[in-house]
Amino acid sequence: MPSKNTRKGICPRCKRNRQMTSHHILPKVHFRETGERADLCRLCHNDFEKILEYVEGKNAKGGRRKLSIWIYRELFELYIQAGEK
Repeated sequence: MPSKNTRKGICPRCKRNRQMTSHHILPKVHFRETGERADLCRLCHNDFEKILEYVEGKNAKGGRRKLSIWIYRELFELYIQAGEK
């Protein structure tokens, strides 16, 4: 059974009709609740999270390194645009 936080829709990345999840454009691990969200299917959401982890790298304590707000927004936009080609 789908979570109460999911709904059916067309994923803007892969263009498939799937259960959608709410992705925080600015990661909750670094920022408080900003309200900046976008719907992605679970597969694309997981894929983008892996990309973010790679781009952020690790900080001195082994956690994810925080990037500038504009970088998160640009990365997400580029990720969506790459799916449109």
